[in-house]
Amino acid sequence: MNQSEVDKYVEDVFKNVISSLSVTDYPDIAQYLLLALVKIKNYIEANRGLNINKGIIDNLNNTIFLVRKIRKAREPKKIGFFGAQKRGKSSLINLLLGVDLLPTGARPMTSVGIDIRHDTKHPVDQYSIDVISTDGAVDPHKELPLSSAKDILERFGSSKGNSDHIVQISVVSNFCKSEILRGGGVLLDTPGAELAFDTEQNNNSNKQDLSRAIDLLESTHIVIFVERADLMQSQNSKTFFSKYLKEMRPLCVINMKDKFALDDRQQPKDPELIETAKQAQLKRILLNTYPANMDRVLCLSCKEALDNKKKSISGLESLKERISYEFRNLSPEVGLKTCLEELQKNFKQIQSMTDQDTAREIFLAARAAFAVFLENIPKTNAMEEVHKLAQAIDRSYPRK
Repeated sequence: MNQSEVDKYVEDVFKNVISSLSVTDYPDIAQYLLLALVKIKNYIEANRGLNINKGIIDNLNNTIFLVRKIRKAREPKKIGFFGAQKRGKSSLINLLLGVDLLPTGARPMTSVGIDIRHDTKHPVDQYSIDVISTDGAVDPHKELPLSSAKDILERFGSSKGNSDHIVQISVVSNFCKSEILRGGGVLLDTPGAELAFDTEQNNNSNKQDLSRAIDLLESTHIVIFVERADLMQSQNSKTFFSKYLKEMRPLCVINMKDKFALDDRQQPKDPELIETAKQAQLKRILLNTYPANMDRVLCLSCKEALDNKKKSISGLESLKERISYEFRNLSPEVGLKTCLEELQKNFKQIQSMTDQDTAREIFLAARAAFAVFLENIPKTNAMEEVHKLAQAIDRSYPRK
């Protein structure tokens, strides 16, 4: 095999692992599960007297988001990086790309959405960039060397340049070093949006950044919220997260963990214990600030990822693995199973808060839609676990 054939083979293998290749074989059964989930959520919200914990609604919203994205599994899977300015979003994306492409610096940089895609047929180490303006005009820049590509991105997509009339920038290259892009993912860098909630800095530019970030959220399959270890208690970021990101099942990445040090009194001697204790404390701080899920929080250091001696503890490989897992969740076979497992957990919690009869009453509000979902699950080996789970839930709450 020559290099292009090897790249194509690796790309196909990776797609088989993390992409939804079989989605076209199935009818859109997810629409019925989506309807059932919405009916359950609406019933709980309409009956406040049940005194069901608000966390149940949050969990249902997260599951609803995943079902919506499963229904769009045929689309290119966008991985969007959101969060305040100067959290290292662009540096993190550069690591996932395997090339120092996006502009980074001491001042806030990214000012428009920048999406980055892989094309096997594109020349390696050259970059084609489309700059899209507010009037819909596209300014193409074809097969540029890295230095020229960085200049274009800084000129039109960063606060150093003039981006007021730009709405989007698209970058295409042969990113053979990026497993995520080779597998069909699209990396999306976004402007920091949290300053729109600052009464002292609530200017038109910041409102524009917020508007752009919200528009980008709608097309994002995997939402990654980036904070930094030494700046984790911003009220503006908390407002942005709670208002826009919480319902979108975000992965939370605490970046720059190298900037965080334990109190001397808490400092163990063993390096592994130091790292474990540091990450545990960082996660506690984040969870005290943001309404995030503990199992969706990762700690990372871009600086350590670039250091061969510390790369193994940087957290970069853990993030790549987690993104691959999230990709798998977008396929019906895996994702619908995840959704049903979450629904099952929610009903067990509802039952513990109330009783069996109340849980049955809530489920009956969605029973018709759920029955159609169950009836239409394909009888294939790949969907066997989905069918068994759906049956178990249905039988747990029968009509009297």
